[in-house]
Amino acid sequence: MSNIDSMLPVIVDYALVSGINCWFYIENNEFNYKIIKRKNLPELTFDIKNFTYTKNTSNLWNESNTIKY
Repeated sequence: MSNIDSMLPVIVDYALVSGINCWFYIENNEFNYKIIKRKNLPELTFDIKNFTYTKNTSNLWNESNTIKY
């Protein structure tokens, strides 16, 4: 939990290993999409202060924990 801000960019990077990625999003109550080439993906940075968890300590985890940013 204490390193999620440094781990998440690596996880996202591995999830987007394709040469071309499609980003789906909602804007004005309509689905939209953008095609993004891997070389054009933005650099992701996260601030640890903006994360919250459904289980605040690892001792409270049963099988999972939801991370919110």
